Amino acid sequence: MNTFKKLVILLCLISGITVVDARVYDARSDNKFYSYLMKTSISVAMFYGQSGQCCKKGDMRKRYSCIEKLFSTIGKQGYYAKGGVTFIKANIKYDTVCDLLRNFYINEVPAFVLFKNGVDLRDRQGRTIVLVGWPTYSQLEDFIRDNLESDIDKNIKKRAKDLAKLREAERWSYLWYRPYFCGAWPYYGCGPGWGWGGCGPCRSGWGCGVGFGGCW
Repeated sequence: MNTFKKLVILLCLISGITVVDARVYDARSDNKFYSYLMKTSISVAMFYGQSGQCCKKGDMRKRYSCIEKLFSTIGKQGYYAKGGVTFIKANIKYDTVCDLLRNFYINEVPAFVLFKNGVDLRDRQGRTIVLVGWPTYSQLEDFIRDNLESDIDKNIKKRAKDLAKLREAERWSYLWYRPYFCGAWPYYGCGPGWGWGGCGPCRSGWGCGVGFGGCW
């Protein structure tokens, strides 16, 4: 990684700039599930599959394959990428993933659960908001947007501000760290640098480093 890229990353860390994208993860354990859950402030989880030999039956396997593709397709939409939404596929054929169903009071799969700041969304009665069954593309997206659209929009606005800060940081880093040539010698300085080339009078520059030749 070159010095310029390192500088931009450092400026991002100092300024608290975060640039996040939508991701679709495959959780094969409860530990992985929770680690993916904490990657961003908004998450959508799909619990699906069957334990034992049932999942090997042709018809059911095709149905679960279709619902998995549908979930992944929605998760890769530009809107969710801009909003930094994490999508998690959790197949209950893995024992520790199956145990998660009890934590979220899920009695039927496929089941779709929404999370904000690592906590499952709940209704006024304190029950986990969950969509169960075999939704169509539009039904699943309506479920997500009805409950999370305002939070996703806030993330998009925040990300736009962060990107503006990043562009500003890149602009200033270029001004401060670009080399200045005085005759045959480059100048990297922390203060005004002056040099005499064969092309005319002195030129000044500002940077961070040391000056060479007649450039100090």
